[in-house]
Amino acid sequence: MKISSATACLAAIGLAVMLGGCEGKDPFYSASPDQVSKVLDQTDLPMMVFGARAATAKHWRVNAATTMWALESDSHVELLRLSATTIAEGKGTRIHYDVLPPESSIRDQVAQGLKENGAYRDLYRSALAEQVDAKLTNREFAIQNISVDAARVTLGALPNIREGFNNAEKEYQRQRREDIDRVYANEK
Repeated sequence: MKISSATACLAAIGLAVMLGGCEGKDPFYSASPDQVSKVLDQTDLPMMVFGARAATAKHWRVNAATTMWALESDSHVELLRLSATTIAEGKGTRIHYDVLPPESSIRDQVAQGLKENGAYRDLYRSALAEQVDAKLTNREFAIQNISVDAARVTLGALPNIREGFNNAEKEYQRQRREDIDRVYANEK
């Protein structure tokens, strides 16, 4: 089956819209900034995305409008920060989310990684936004609401996954040759 260049172009445009063009403004809630801030103060990071580090994340209020979370290593080195800032708008509140480098020795390295790999930044931001939305709308965290961002991270990681599989296969074959050589050496 031959695909015309027009069909390929339309497919590429569709994929671009699906993967990146659906991002909108900061979410709006019909609640006061104080009400939203109280929910933010009681919101933990989602374990489904951040794993065990979500349970040990530091969580504090920066000022009246901003709540901060910091993921830490087992040795308490800050790895990443996420923030949610409330913005009064009419009879409600918008929430702006940011993914930030840590205030630690790896700040520059993480900042560069976030700059180079927006898919991870987008996933972390959408995961926090989904967790907060679930709390504000009294429902469970819905993984399908962040599935596009999760797919983008997965697609970006495929070359590394393939390389890992190739390296594992090479190591398996090397060990197998060593085992065979060892058996033959013992028979002599």
